[in-house]
Amino acid sequence: MTQEKFWNIISKLNWNIDFDYKRISTEIMKPSILPIEERKTFYSVAQKLHSNLYDHINTFSEEDYSKYVNGSDDTLDDIISHIIGVGEKTYNKCFMNKSELQKYSPEGEIGYKENFFYSFQNLSDWIYSNKQNKTKKELKVS
Repeated sequence: MTQEKFWNIISKLNWNIDFDYKRISTEIMKPSILPIEERKTFYSVAQKLHSNLYDHINTFSEEDYSKYVNGSDDTLDDIISHIIGVGEKTYNKCFMNKSELQKYSPEGEIGYKENFFYSFQNLSDWIYSNKQNKTKKELKVS
């Protein structure tokens, strides 16, 4: 899956409208939104983008991320998840300019909603279940 396709799916989920991870967790399981054969890849791309921004914030310079985010690393995790839910433009803006993160801090002018990645629980369960079923089938063949 390309990042372009990933971000197109993210935009269809409309996190910005209501910040409702329960609604999105249902939407994301619809094949019209996320085709079955792309579920695992979508989930992997989401995790990779999250890790990339998290690592970038912590390694871009000697500065501690607390300069940009008031709160714990858990708060930072939630903010990054929110930023991914908001979309590609915001993600890239924060990646290019860490001071943008201040807007999403609990005291920031925009703030964040917890937690866009909760939307992926059904998807994660589905991936794990299919992995388990595949393993069971492989064991029966032996």
